[in-house]
Amino acid sequence: DDTVEEVGVYVTSREDTSGLEFDAGTGRLYIWHGGDDNDLEIVRLSSTEDSGTRSFDTEVIFDYPGTDNIEGIAMEGLEDCVGGVRPLFLTIDDGDERALDVYTDWPLCGP
Repeated sequence: DDTVEEVGVYVTSREDTSGLEFDAGTGRLYIWHGGDDNDLEIVRLSSTEDSGTRSFDTEVIFDYPGTDNIEGIAMEGLEDCVGGVRPLFLTIDDGDERALDVYTDWPLCGP
């Protein structure tokens, strides 16, 4: 019905956030940070408060090994994990033939 309800404001580890993707299989939020960072932050849906500001509880930050302008991420479900890995997809702005990169051995398969 187009109703929006704010549940809170949460700080992440970086200033520029390009994408948010929720992995229901692990209960984790994947936060893609673009701009000068190009990092993937994985957080739990819990948070801590410091001086009136709530921050997500970060589990890990992966530094993207390039300078591409990543605009979105997606991954296959936990049922697609084989040998502890599953594919991770990255969409690259102005990537031409590399507009979609696939990392076939993404290591996060468990909650």
